[in-house]
Amino acid sequence: MNSPASHDALPPPAGPYSQWARRDSMAALAGPPGTDHAGHLGASAAEQIRQALSNPRTAVHAAGAGVADVISVRVNLADPGDFAGLNRCCPETFGHPYPARTTGGARLPPGVLAGIDALAVTRPGAGHRYGHHG
Repeated sequence: MNSPASHDALPPPAGPYSQWARRDSMAALAGPPGTDHAGHLGASAAEQIRQALSNPRTAVHAAGAGVADVISVRVNLADPGDFAGLNRCCPETFGHPYPARTTGGARLPPGVLAGIDALAVTRPGAGHRYGHHG
């Protein structure tokens, strides 16, 4: 059964999916694009990358973990030329040791330049099993 959670700081899902889902000690965090909670996109790739990194950080806390508990991130960039900017932004969110990361180019919705999802290890009994905007 789904347990609703408050995620007012995250953009609402663009489709039928949870912002995060948890099973045992693992939390999968959806990769919303670089939009803020009101759905506004940053003007530059760097702004969107920073916001896209911030969104999983917010979800991981709701799932009962912290940024240090993130073990893997997957990044989709509309322009692979933004890879260097991603490398500059990641240390602002994740400390050393950094999580494993996969980065690829992707055809994203119009205006969207970056999307990032994450996998984290949670503390036992923390958070809810599923998170929905609400």
